[in-house]
Amino acid sequence: MKRKVKLLKLLSWYKKLQEENCKVRVYYARANLQKLLEEKNLIEEEYKESSEYLESKGSFNGEEFRAWLNYLQVLLEFKEIADNKVQMQKEILEKLKEELQSLHREKRLVERFTEKVLFRFNMEEYKRAIKELDELTLLRKGRGLA
Repeated sequence: MKRKVKLLKLLSWYKKLQEENCKVRVYYARANLQKLLEEKNLIEEEYKESSEYLESKGSFNGEEFRAWLNYLQVLLEFKEIADNKVQMQKEILEKLKEELQSLHREKRLVERFTEKVLFRFNMEEYKRAIKELDELTLLRKGRGLA
């Protein structure tokens, strides 16, 4: 029984370690998502500022106009790529959150089971100690010492 308790404590420690590892991965996924959102916002701001500049300038020659259109097109492509990256990171974050919840449930299950087994082990030890005390008391009475 002692071995079972040790193994369950070890399993409980392992589950706790897994949960902490997953928490770290969730933290880094959130940080990465935040970074991607900031990059996306920078691209959107640059596009907005460029559009406002084009509207305010008024007249361009052909080369200048073509260059600005290409630049805006590139910004739109970057925005689309950033949107895709943000969406992928959100999906990764959701999967990690689900994994974290699952690991937490597993950890709690193992902890509860460990507590039950430990309680049973302690009760058996207590009963064994009471039985030994009763036997000692009977031995003392049998010898006339009590």
